[in-house]
Amino acid sequence: MRTTGHMAEILKKTRKILLFNNLSPGDVVAMTAAVRDLHRAHPGEFVIGVHSSAGEIWDNNPYITKLPIKLEPLGDQTEAGSKHEVLIKRAKVKIVLDDPEIEVFDCEYSGDYPASINRCNTNAFHFIHGYAHDIGRKLGVKIPITEYNGDIHISEQERGWMSQIEERGIRSNFWVVLGGGKFDFTAKWWDPAQYQKVIDHFLERILFVQCGEVSHHHPRLKNVIDLVGKTDIRQFIRLIYHADGVLCPVTFAMHLAAAVPMRPFDNYGRRKPPQRACVVLAGGREPTHWEAYPFHQYIHSTASLPCCRDGGCWKSRCQKVNDNDPKDENLCDSRIKVAPDLFIPKCQTMIRAETVIGRIKLYYSGGLFQYNEVNDYSKPVVERRERPQPDRHCLRYLIEHFCPTSLLDVGCDRGGIISAALEQGIDAYGLGQGTRILFTDDVRVPKSRLSVFDLSLDHWKSPHQFDLVWSARPDELAGPEMCANFITTIRENLCSEGVLFLTRDSTWRVPAAAEPDDEWISRWTARISEQGFQLLETESLNVRAVATDEQFKRCALIFKKTSFPLVTI
Repeated sequence: MRTTGHMAEILKKTRKILLFNNLSPGDVVAMTAAVRDLHRAHPGEFVIGVHSSAGEIWDNNPYITKLPIKLEPLGDQTEAGSKHEVLIKRAKVKIVLDDPEIEVFDCEYSGDYPASINRCNTNAFHFIHGYAHDIGRKLGVKIPITEYNGDIHISEQERGWMSQIEERGIRSNFWVVLGGGKFDFTAKWWDPAQYQKVIDHFLERILFVQCGEVSHHHPRLKNVIDLVGKTDIRQFIRLIYHADGVLCPVTFAMHLAAAVPMRPFDNYGRRKPPQRACVVLAGGREPTHWEAYPFHQYIHSTASLPCCRDGGCWKSRCQKVNDNDPKDENLCDSRIKVAPDLFIPKCQTMIRAETVIGRIKLYYSGGLFQYNEVNDYSKPVVERRERPQPDRHCLRYLIEHFCPTSLLDVGCDRGGIISAALEQGIDAYGLGQGTRILFTDDVRVPKSRLSVFDLSLDHWKSPHQFDLVWSARPDELAGPEMCANFITTIRENLCSEGVLFLTRDSTWRVPAAAEPDDEWISRWTARISEQGFQLLETESLNVRAVATDEQFKRCALIFKKTSFPLVTI
């Protein structure tokens, strides 16, 4: 006989939940912990979809399901027109539900409950508890936090890619530095001159990479790799994955430093510690326990000044931005002029470069990290290790077997394969998805040979056809919804009897004994073969990097365009 509890389990209905959050990326990272621990505490009870201001943060997240919804501007509408509409008045948006069973919740961390930001000066909770308590209250469940960090997922493919620093021929380990911040909270900024002192002190021992959005306040620092404005959110997450440490105020990068997994080995083949180094310049704006992560050096001056004697002051700005935002009236009480056009809080000026230098040194004197070799980051990579070049290997193979005279690289990155093809006398061109890759300063080929396209909108047609089309990482270029345009682009630009070459990323790192990726092979074989292409062969290429003894494996598929009628896409 079945027990009452067992029947209740059978009758329990999985709830479909859409969590909405249009706050800053750092806030979204904190929210990922609540979603992770909701699933851990209540497995199978919820199907969770998310719509947030930074969707890339949720890439590869196993706890998220895409739910059928649409977002529209709210306009003058004040009431929902039907049960299929949910109005988020705070964000001025309307959510239209294709499935009426979806429940929508606007996620915040303010309110009248113990873990809210409104009580953070007196209650002992962290930022990530704020979201867990808020979502738990709204769902009617408890969400205990199981890990003291956010939850960012790096795919196996991403783990194998080089960092943007290594792509420049620089092998050094590095720290990411955020030397400014957003204009909405200028009270978080630190003195740029103090940043420079820190960087100069570690010159030739620690390489710093300056990042940030170009529209924000980021005074350029010297003796750094400048990537300001050169990373989107996902690129920045991958950069943090490769970084030994982060130097920043209380901001997005600090939360990522704790949430992004640590790369297992550095560029010298040495094992890294499980936690990333991070030095945070916090001042007295926010209470320590609300923001600090356990493995960070969180430098604060709370309780050092009258304005922060009882906890964080939560002031917004040190000078008016004149953007009609109420934050313009929430000015710091103790401002110090550190430059002709820059005021920062006194609590931040109390943090000196010498203190920051000492905190960074702790990670090295304790033996968790090791400094770079002197002048190491000025040396070309080829001087230090023999690098695998599977792309060039495959190009040689294709030249020997198919004798191409013209090549189109779909998803050409910075043009490495185009450059190699031109060296072999092949007339080569490239297509890139989005301008952020094609129009950076280090493109390796004449830009006249590059074109931009967007598979989500349309395919692309060249004035002439090619007898070899090359595409690395087709999964990244063409998801299920874009696959049709991807195949159309290839088909219309490949001449009769031309050859199509598909491959996974050339630096996908796997154990030496790993087998080819059968799932990837079968997926693309099925997609391409239906559209008038004949599979000629499947190749699994293994290349060993001599110095670090790493095994690189890359699956490749070679198709030939045939003349029989095509199946309509």
